[in-house]
Amino acid sequence: MEEEKRLEESGTTTHEHGEHGEHHEHHEHGEHHHHHHHSSTHHHHSSKKKTPLSRNRNLLWILIPVTILFVLFLIYLLNHPDALKRFQSNVSFYEESVAYNGKYDGIDISHHQGIIDWETVRQHSDLKFVYIKATEGSTFIDSVYQRNIAEAKRVGLKVGSYHFFRHSSPVYLQFLNFIETVDASQQDLLPMVDVEWLGVRGWRKEQLQDSLALFISMIKEHFGADPIIYADIKFYTERLSPRFDKYPLFIAHYEKDQPIVQGADRHYIWQRDEHGHIDGIPKEVDLDVFAKGTTLNDILLIPME
Repeated sequence: MEEEKRLEESGTTTHEHGEHGEHHEHHEHGEHHHHHHHSSTHHHHSSKKKTPLSRNRNLLWILIPVTILFVLFLIYLLNHPDALKRFQSNVSFYEESVAYNGKYDGIDISHHQGIIDWETVRQHSDLKFVYIKATEGSTFIDSVYQRNIAEAKRVGLKVGSYHFFRHSSPVYLQFLNFIETVDASQQDLLPMVDVEWLGVRGWRKEQLQDSLALFISMIKEHFGADPIIYADIKFYTERLSPRFDKYPLFIAHYEKDQPIVQGADRHYIWQRDEHGHIDGIPKEVDLDVFAKGTTLNDILLIPME
């Protein structure tokens, strides 16, 4: 869910022969200008004609490659939304971090955060919940999921688990991977499905929506509650709304103000910052806050009778 994770998971080799039910290991690669146009007044002295011309020619030799490079850079950014986002966040990081007071209600983590010292993490008084990556696709299981959930529960934190949704394997096998990894009786929070462009770009909009609806219906039957849907504000608005507006939403939006999800019944969690620093967690972590009007009670999983 953080930038680093997105890049890695796009590079995850998914040799998933879902239809045959074969389980294969995933080998992950790596840790998933303004141009001022100066107008000059030319004085027409016949004896001086040569000098401005040669000067202009020299200027052209500099301006043309610079302009070409700039245009190529813009084209690259437009075709690589991740790079654009990273470029924007680097540009605005300092002024934003000053404006944002650093308060948060929860975090979401995976093996990308490294080995976490949960005894230290639990001492943060702001921390009300933790979402932990469990699975991805039909065969991948996060290498530190079982350790993270056991330790986070042991120190008394409220925990939930999430699945990274992929177009590359059948929905039913993704559901099986999730429920075979996640013990429903150990969950304090609603299960979560992480829907990102990198994971589902192989589906057309209608295919994505039908696949997600099927996954949600199976999750609801198993856990007794609808999952919370994670997506960034732009992707949610363009690809999932309005069909999923009635579900609990976990929206990523790295700006000063809370995102407004048009038409949504309620938007529960806001992933505010992907560059958080918390004692006990060796790497940057996503910081999440409750949307206005939401409390921990809204995302608790009520045990089935």
